[in-house]
Amino acid sequence: MIKLYIKQAFYQLRENRLISLVSIIGTALAICMIMVIVLVLEVRITDCVPEVNR
Repeated sequence: MIKLYIKQAFYQLRENRLISLVSIIGTALAICMIMVIVLVLEVRITDCVPEVNR
């Protein structure tokens, strides 16, 4: 079944190159933006002062 899905995915990539390219770039940008947002939130929340518990 997975083999069929892979074949269909490659077929779609060959048939609709522009749509596939836009879709892949959009997914990559969305993942990148989520990673940046999580990183910014982690930096804001994390205490930067060493030995805070002393």
